[in-house]
Amino acid sequence: MAIVNRKELAGLLAQVAPGVGAKETTLQETCFVISDGYVYAYNDEICISAKLPDSMADMDEFAIQARELIAIVNKLKDAELDMDVTGSELVIKTKRAKAEMKIEGQIKMPINEIQFPEKWIPLPDRFSVALKDVLPAVSRDASKKLATCVFIHDNVLEASDVDKAARYTFGKSVFPKKKDGIFLPRLPASSVVIKFLPEAYAADEGWIHFKNGDAILSCRLYYHGQEFVDLSPLIDAEGIVVELPEELPNALERAGVFVASSDGTEITHEDKYVNVRIINGWCLIYGEGGAGRYEESMKINYDGDDIEFNTDVQTLVNAVAENQTVEICEGYVKISDDNFSYIVSFKGV
Repeated sequence: MAIVNRKELAGLLAQVAPGVGAKETTLQETCFVISDGYVYAYNDEICISAKLPDSMADMDEFAIQARELIAIVNKLKDAELDMDVTGSELVIKTKRAKAEMKIEGQIKMPINEIQFPEKWIPLPDRFSVALKDVLPAVSRDASKKLATCVFIHDNVLEASDVDKAARYTFGKSVFPKKKDGIFLPRLPASSVVIKFLPEAYAADEGWIHFKNGDAILSCRLYYHGQEFVDLSPLIDAEGIVVELPEELPNALERAGVFVASSDGTEITHEDKYVNVRIINGWCLIYGEGGAGRYEESMKINYDGDDIEFNTDVQTLVNAVAENQTVEICEGYVKISDDNFSYIVSFKGV
């Protein structure tokens, strides 16, 4: 029997929950597994584990449906829970309530196939920020393979699709050399790794592991040893420096209101694209979605060829906040500061 702080347990389950699968399989992907003092969730692409409270460390090994366990722990109101494994059930008691949940004593989740590291390499302080910054350049087209990943090597995070690319550079090299670089897939990077706020990492050919306190997030890797496109010629090139209008960030945010998914689901910042045209000394902003459209114009000090490009809202907003300039290069616009560069190709108008 274990006496457990309810809020502490709820926090642990929430941290591990992103690893729970949406559909039941023979690998218990919709379950939490309790084993050797840890709680695990696994969905073939990622595995998340966290250390349980000391009072639960000696519990027998079992698997339990994750969604229902999260729900009941959150909905109970008592500060402490009395938890015990009895036969094929987990019994959860408070002063006036009792829940009995079915469990599986046979563990099918393949957590033993993952080699969890013993040594960790500290990550740069702004790793999560850098990952979020480069994600808009990652492709959503699964057929493009390498372009659907963030490439991690030396002191760099970078990504490239057909019409855009991004690179974030840290001051110190803490990642493998380029020939052994890590291809981190977009979906765990955008939906799990950033929110996990990792402090350290370790990697092998099959997995990259991130650590936050006693919790570990493991992401399956692909494409080890393959060659990523060299972005240096594009990022190092110099172009015409153009000062952006001060009112541009607010105009972009207004246009972004109408840029949303067609089914009304939440849209992440790297998916919120607006159209920008620079024509005859005017900067024209346009955003459109299922609910409507928005356009706004403002003067800009640029007398070169007319251009048009699409960009995610936040990257351009950040550019104005950092230095209020972009560079117009041959065929593309470059947004950059000391650590970060983002390029997007344009077409003539």
